[in-house]
Amino acid sequence: MDQTAKTSQNRLRPPPKALEKALKDSADRARRMAEAFGLKVPGIAPKSVKTDGKASP
Repeated sequence: MDQTAKTSQNRLRPPPKALEKALKDSADRARRMAEAFGLKVPGIAPKSVKTDGKASP
């Protein structure tokens, strides 16, 4: 029974890559909609990753 509860909980929580993709897609749609109304949406540049694996500020 514990296994069934654990499995159903995992289905409700998408993996991080899926969340990132959904967020990016949503931002793209919002940007396109704003542009259709002649508005500009401020964007945040993605953090670049250094070769040592630490994100830059």
